Amino acid sequence: MPSRASGKATTCQTTILNWELASALVEHIEEIHEAGTLRLDNAYVAAVVKYRKIIQLMEGFFCDMINNNKKNSRFDHAKLKRLLKETSFL
Repeated sequence: MPSRASGKATTCQTTILNWELASALVEHIEEIHEAGTLRLDNAYVAAVVKYRKIIQLMEGFFCDMINNNKKNSRFDHAKLKRLLKETSFL
């Protein structure tokens, strides 16, 4: 899991907060949409659900990069390729 879950302090608190909010939206978009908490287009919800695992993979990578001063975080290209195939993107 991304290093943001490790509880490390970061100098990008606002950025991390925004990532946390975006992460919650992605994770719970169906419930948020069904409850009417946010008015979301059905096509948007469907796209987020379809590509959720890819969005989460990218989010984890970006959070790791934010917390890594050397900016040498490894990206799992094989996992991305597998997820893109699962969604019929590739």
